[in-house]
Amino acid sequence: MLDMGGTTTDIAMIRHHDPVMAADGIMIGPYRTTVRGVDARAISLGGDTAVRYDSDGLYLDTVRIIPVSVLADAHPSVLRDLRALAESERPQTRMSHEFYVLQKDISGKAGFTQQERAVCDALRNGPLITARLAQAVGVDVYALNTKRLEQEGVVIKSGVTPTDMMVLKGDLTLFDPAAAAEALKCISKKTGIRAESIPDAVYEMVIMAMYKHLGAFLLHQQYPGRKSPFAPERTDALLNAFYGQARRQKGDIAALSLGTVLPLVGIGAPIHVFLPRVAELFGTRAILSGYAHVANALGAALAQRVARLDVNIYVNSMESATGGYYVIADCKRHLYRDLEEAIAFGKRVAEAEVRKKAVAQGLGGDLEVELTVEHNIFDNKVLLGCIVHAEARPIRTH
Repeated sequence: MLDMGGTTTDIAMIRHHDPVMAADGIMIGPYRTTVRGVDARAISLGGDTAVRYDSDGLYLDTVRIIPVSVLADAHPSVLRDLRALAESERPQTRMSHEFYVLQKDISGKAGFTQQERAVCDALRNGPLITARLAQAVGVDVYALNTKRLEQEGVVIKSGVTPTDMMVLKGDLTLFDPAAAAEALKCISKKTGIRAESIPDAVYEMVIMAMYKHLGAFLLHQQYPGRKSPFAPERTDALLNAFYGQARRQKGDIAALSLGTVLPLVGIGAPIHVFLPRVAELFGTRAILSGYAHVANALGAALAQRVARLDVNIYVNSMESATGGYYVIADCKRHLYRDLEEAIAFGKRVAEAEVRKKAVAQGLGGDLEVELTVEHNIFDNKVLLGCIVHAEARPIRTH
């Protein structure tokens, strides 16, 4: 399943109606934790991802900005300023087509510099294009520093995004494409890239990014474990090769392919544009509901339809003749010599407690409970303990 929103695309796998859990800990950024949770990947790719350029050409940045089409819909001055910039013969600075928008009031708050306060004061009456903001603050555009204001959510930029490309190509009809078209003229003057070719180029970048991240996720599911030869940091070149050949759709000297028998289920407002094309590259199909754009709201409403609970089984390190393992339940330590006996007791406790939790969540009393046991083994030799994972959900009637 892929959930594409404004800021990120989240990838997860569903098996037997439930999300696959991360057996060896969820990832937070580049770091793996010991927290058990849904095995999901979040990537900085969404409808509001900034499309920018450098000496190598166009690229997708990792930050969220306001689509210029959206901003122009609320502020007519945006289109006028972009048109004037596109028609101007003066040399443009990098990202000169982007605007700044005030989100928070910092009046009376300490810790901000004089320039940061001047930026916020200048934006009180509405968004300003880069050159106008620099002029209002009294600095050169290269000396305009809004980094901390953006990081703290005080100011947000607006510029070209995949959403604007969708508007220009007619895949999204909520906004006027005029502002996006003028912004592309500005980018074209600065980069030499034809404005007419930019929407297709951005679509290609989004599709490639989605393909590569999904490919890495599928390889992780097929070859799990921390020592997998297909760890994400090792597979970028391989995924580039897969993608290149999938796009060409013909055999080379060495045929490479990455496919899946799983359908790709997509939710989120922009997903209908990109997922069918990604699915085709994987040789599978995309499943898109007519209500995909509101699926997040539905998911939030259903998020409590599963109750989860863990019971820990500890190794008894104390010198005792009463047992080698223990489980804490009802504020007591229950000791067992045999590990299987401790696990059996842990399962009974976990099932009873997760049923209570499910009833408290309003799931009713007609429940099915799934129990799994995770062994915590150090260096493949030393047992540190076990965890009984319990999940309770209403019994499905169909």
